Formats: sequence, structure tokens, C-alpha cells
Amino acid sequence: MRVAWLTENYFPSKGGMSVSCDRIITGLRKALIDVHVYHFTSKQESFSQTQLMSGVYFTLPKSLDASHDINLAWNFIERKNKQFRYDILVVFGSHRVQMAGPIFSKWLNLPMVTCIRGNDFDANLFHPSKSAYLLRLLNDSAAICSVSDFKAKKIRQLLPASKVHYTPNGIDVDEWQPLDHDFQALKKLKEQINPGRKRIIGLFGFLKKKKGMDVLLNAIKKSKLEEDIHLVFSKTNDGMFELVLEEEHGLSTSVLEPIDRFGLIPYYMLCDLIIIPSHYEGMPNVLLEAGALKKPVIAADRDGMLDVLNEENGSLFEVGNADHLSEVLLSSIRSKSLVLEQKGEALYKSIIKHHTLEIETQNYIQIFKSVLK
Repeated sequence: MRVAWLTENYFPSKGGMSVSCDRIITGLRKALIDVHVYHFTSKQESFSQTQLMSGVYFTLPKSLDASHDINLAWNFIERKNKQFRYDILVVFGSHRVQMAGPIFSKWLNLPMVTCIRGNDFDANLFHPSKSAYLLRLLNDSAAICSVSDFKAKKIRQLLPASKVHYTPNGIDVDEWQPLDHDFQALKKLKEQINPGRKRIIGLFGFLKKKKGMDVLLNAIKKSKLEEDIHLVFSKTNDGMFELVLEEEHGLSTSVLEPIDRFGLIPYYMLCDLIIIPSHYEGMPNVLLEAGALKKPVIAADRDGMLDVLNEENGSLFEVGNADHLSEVLLSSIRSKSLVLEQKGEALYKSIIKHHTLEIETQNYIQIFKSVLK
């Protein structure tokens, strides 16, 4: 089986979708699926090719003119298809690939498998100039892989004839086991932060509008927990979130500079709780990373968070409801450490049962096989 994988979200691009794309392709290649990645990227001004084990990585130039980029990409991919003779076209991610996928699929005479993650569906569906491309993509797909069951049901209701599969995120738990240098870093962090009796809450990832920081701030204010928590979060581009926390809420905080994902391990270990207050999501990598490190999670009852969490292994609150989140926060902050540890342990067990990299890889392989029957 040889797969042409068209994406705008792949290393060295940043963000959760790029992390997931890299992980899925790595898993498929380990399973001896030949994956050729075609990556629209502004990091390269020309086409390039890098030979890898079980596949090739191609860069497709990305400029401000999407239609020009796609036309050039077609000329390039057409030649490569004659050379490699692909079996499947996979479309993963953003606007250019959603525009190009259905047309390339027909011109190449290949079945198209579409991967739906988060913003590629939630934001584009209601975008005046992008929704038509998304709907055509979904309609023309031989199979749709949805990262959350919640989102898969939305697609089925929208397009009843579509073939939608729930393909939850996975994680290589072994990669997320703390090493000696992580414990050393943790010791330094505790000395630097010195939170005393405060519970440390982690809010990781790019803090976009959809991440629900407004709901979190309202919930903290309503619960009057300012003196009881220390918030650790990723630095924002404009610094506004940090300013609001400091000036309006008087919260004790630590701001993370951009670091490698695995550099986050000591920060996860530092936290008593991880919070994901998003208005909408896919299945956040943060959720599985926290679980791999046995950290309990509070999250909105949407998308992948709803698929993973329950009363035993985490805490869910009604999305967008600051009053409900304040109740959940109060309950969690006042819980005994043993109760939080038990929830973290239960989340870990759930992840190694349902969300390993091997399970994720086999999901995709079975879907590819069904499409080729």
C-alpha cells in the first residue's frame, strides 16, 4: 500500500494538528505502510524531496496566493504519481488541502480519505469562503476519519450518506515516562515557584479564542479561588491573557516560554490538575499527555474530552458555563491529594487501554483496507 498524504500540518509546522499528523504517519510507517507526505509550507520557497524509511517527504511552496500554490502542487504531484503509483490520497488539515483534495482525487483516480481533527471542521464549516470547500471534501471522501465520536456524529447528521469512522488520537506512553533530567527539572521548578499550599493548575497549548480562557477566568472569579491556586500556562502572542490575570485577578502564575513538547514533562509533573476549558476541540494531545503522566484533568464536555473523560477518571463541566466550572474547580481544589491521584491513575489506565499509538495506527490501516476493497 502506498499513500499520498496531502497536508499543511506537519513538522516543522507547530500546533496540535502537526503533532498528530507526524505521530500518525510515524505509526503507519512503522507498520510498513509507504507514506509520501506532500506538505504545503512557507518554510521552503521551492519543491524539495527527502527520502525517508517507508516514504518520502515533499515540500510544496506556500504563498499568499492559494490557487497558484495548488496549481503548482498539482503539476508536481501528477509527475510523482506517475513515478510512484499511489493507492490512496489522504487529506489532512487546512484550507489548501480541503480545496485541492477532491479535485486531485478525481484527476489521480484515487480514493480519498479525509482526516477531520478540530478547527479544520469547526471553524471552516461556518467560514463564508471555506465552508463550500469543506462540504465538497466530505461529500467526495471514500472515508472520513474523525478524531472524536462527538464530531463524527455531527458529520453523519450533516451528511447521512458519508462514511465516517471514529479514529481517536493515540499516544506513545513510553515516550512520556519521566527520566532523571525531568525529575531534576521538577526539583528546580518547585524551588522557583514555591506555591506553598496552593494547588497548581496547568493550562497548556496555544491559547486561541476557542480555548475558553474567558470561561476559566470567570469561573475563578466566581469561585473566589485566587488565593488557593497557582496557574501555569503557555505564553500568548499578545500578552493580554497574562495582563488580565495579573491586573484584574491578582492570580499567582508561571508563564511558559515556547519549549519542546517533551520539555513540558516536568511542568505536567508539577501540576496537581490540568484544565481544558475549550469551547470546541478535536481530541487535545494535552489530554492524553496528562493521562500518560497520571495527571487528573478538568475539561469541557465537548468533542474528544467527552470521549475520554468520565466521573472516574476526570471531571467534566458544561461547556461555556462558568458557574458549573467554578463548582467543579472548588470540588477539585478541595479534594484530598489521594482522590486526585486516583483519578490520574484511572485516566492512565484508560489511555493504555484505548489510546495507544498501536491502536491508532491499526484504526487507519483498517480504514485504508476497507477503501481499497
